[in-house]
Amino acid sequence: MGTVGQYAIVGNVGVVPAGTATTSLDRLALACVYGLVMAVPCEEAVPAIGGLVVTRWLGLAAFAVVLFRAAWSGVVRKISPLHTCMLALVTWSGASLIWSVAPSETVARLGTYAQVLVMALMIWEVAVTNDRILLLLQAYVFGTYIAAVMTIYSAVEGQANSTELERYAAGTFNENDLGILLALSIPMSLYLLSRRRTMPLLKALYWTHFPVCVLAILFSGSRGAVLAATVGSVSAVFMATRWSARQRAACLGMVAGVALLLTYIVPSPVWDRVLSIGTEVTQGTLTHRTQIWNAAAEVAQMHPLIGVGAAAFPTSVASTLDVPFVAHNTFISIFVELGVIGALIFCMLMFGLFYSALRLHGLDRILWVFMLMTWVVGVSSVTWEYHKPTWVLFGLLAARAALPKSTDDGVEDRIRFFIPDTAL
Repeated sequence: MGTVGQYAIVGNVGVVPAGTATTSLDRLALACVYGLVMAVPCEEAVPAIGGLVVTRWLGLAAFAVVLFRAAWSGVVRKISPLHTCMLALVTWSGASLIWSVAPSETVARLGTYAQVLVMALMIWEVAVTNDRILLLLQAYVFGTYIAAVMTIYSAVEGQANSTELERYAAGTFNENDLGILLALSIPMSLYLLSRRRTMPLLKALYWTHFPVCVLAILFSGSRGAVLAATVGSVSAVFMATRWSARQRAACLGMVAGVALLLTYIVPSPVWDRVLSIGTEVTQGTLTHRTQIWNAAAEVAQMHPLIGVGAAAFPTSVASTLDVPFVAHNTFISIFVELGVIGALIFCMLMFGLFYSALRLHGLDRILWVFMLMTWVVGVSSVTWEYHKPTWVLFGLLAARAALPKSTDDGVEDRIRFFIPDTAL
């Protein structure tokens, strides 16, 4: 890293304005993006404002501030190869409007893709130091606290989304979506907990995050989320090498206590559903998913190269299933909607993300590899290629991969934006 005039060279990703990490405008942009990332995992748990979900308002505010910041500095950060793949995926989705079997749905999906792509680019613009990436990870974890606590409250009050199965979710969340976005936060909080200089208050929050999220995931009754959370929790085995003997003992005691507590708290219908994973995989239909995927295979054979168009999956299988089901699998959804070409673009993006994660060191490598693995397991049962948590994950990893390689994990987490960042 070096400086040239008023610019600071960061890795191989071009230049950013020198000194912007300490300006009030830059910190305001970071605060806006922080609020947006925090709102993503709880947007459907809080009431809409003026007919719009909270992420829409925060996204507009963040976009305005980041755009003004770029105009004021006269510099826009050069995008990375990962962003090029993201842009290619969105562009191909836009091109699919030409041949889409459901044009109106494709237009709506393009609006969503544009929003999540801009969100990833805003993360890229402000997350120019490891300190800032820590803040945004922290923001996501705090957001999941809101969703998890509200889910537990719904369970305590008996406000089930599904009376027959006793499944619970905060606000208007779909139970599966809720469970998976909570599962994604588990490696994050374990990572933040494992850092050597984390403030005591934050350590306490990270310690309690795990049992709160696990309880909320079980209340959601999402089998896919349980599998994803299991993968994310395995990261603790590797991160525990950075823990003291006392922390490891406390962790084992907490896990034993939580397991015993969950046995009595979680309703038996939920346990029956969660524990039926093996039987459902070998003998069942995974709640109609196998039937949907068989119909998807027929559609893919008819439109192999370019697909049926973004967001057109439900329309394309409706004639076979009599119901316009979504794919319930992100990879199948992309293949059917965007064809072989779109699937190859997405594979390039996923390869780039895993490659970037594996090139990191220490705790960072553990975090991002397990984050991606948790995501892959989770989205194998939901359609998440256009969901905000997916693009928060992609955006944060792209930002982290662009930073100079470092194994230092001694930077203290910060909540207050008036504390200066680590200098560029």
